[in-house]
Amino acid sequence: MVIRETDDPEKFLDIHYDQCKSVMQGKGLEPLRSKSHLCELIKILYPNYLLLLEAVTPGGEVIATGIYATSDKSACSFSSGSYRAYSQFCANELIRWEAFKRCKAKGASFFNNNGCMDFKLKFGALRDYRPRIVFSRYKWLFPLRKFFKDFRKIIVKG
Repeated sequence: MVIRETDDPEKFLDIHYDQCKSVMQGKGLEPLRSKSHLCELIKILYPNYLLLLEAVTPGGEVIATGIYATSDKSACSFSSGSYRAYSQFCANELIRWEAFKRCKAKGASFFNNNGCMDFKLKFGALRDYRPRIVFSRYKWLFPLRKFFKDFRKIIVKG
């Protein structure tokens, strides 16, 4: 398997969106972003600020893809997808590792993994807690939010 940067962003988008749909359907969900949203993102930011990577088999089949946003000092994982039939190859992890290396070569000293799922911990991910202050014009919103958080904990335990 080879990890490479795409040479055809339109074809990449078709494959990537299909993979994202496949991943989310396996979870009973819809893709987080629409295809038109990803298309607009690629039109505006590629190639200067986006890294579009794909994992390709020796037969030429693209089995996993990843979109990474980069800047002078930092980078982040934006979207990734793969086909379940090839999950034994861990192609997403290989793509992520290649993204680390390429972003570092571009000068990024910080990489945001966007979440701390178990597979991301092996890359040396650290939890980054940032305090935030949230205001609402509706006084009943925060007690309602707390109620649902507590309610969820009860349901999960039960």
